[in-house]
Amino acid sequence: MNLLQNNRTHRLTWQIYGVNTRTEAISIVLNRPYQGLLIVPGIWRTLDDFSSGSVCLVLASEKYDEADYIREYNDFIEYKK
Repeated sequence: MNLLQNNRTHRLTWQIYGVNTRTEAISIVLNRPYQGLLIVPGIWRTLDDFSSGSVCLVLASEKYDEADYIREYNDFIEYKK
């Protein structure tokens, strides 16, 4: 997995993650199979520190649409203004 592709936010899509998830302000470790984290649109997040053999399961509210992604942090800051 290319970690550079894991830094982003969405304009519309809501997602639930079952992995280690980090935001600018806090770090949340999800290391149990029954844990998940709902990420609402407009929250910048980074996925990192995967254990060997782990699986990242993402349940999304929307179908994939490249236009929904904000991949550059400076663009995210502008979007949040």
